[in-house]
Amino acid sequence: MARFIVVHQLGEGAANADFQDLRAARKHLFKLAENPNVQWLNGWFLFETAKQICEYEAQDQETILRALHESGIDTLYPAASIEEVMLSGPNDFPGEFSE
Repeated sequence: MARFIVVHQLGEGAANADFQDLRAARKHLFKLAENPNVQWLNGWFLFETAKQICEYEAQDQETILRALHESGIDTLYPAASIEEVMLSGPNDFPGEFSE
């Protein structure tokens, strides 16, 4: 499975919204969680820009788009972009970050 970052555009007013206001999407998230072809790994709310960035695992972009549509999330928070990514960090470069 590949990893993808999806940027969702939140609705108007979300920039100043309380996190509780965003819980309206939970029934859609539960439906997404039942999809065996997509796994939602993490999400970050960017309140100042009214966006949510989510990390997913799936076979391809089309699988994510289909799962977002089937769950109904795309009607609440449309995907502004989907990019395949590779996770990396200091552990991927042994010895290069030590003194």
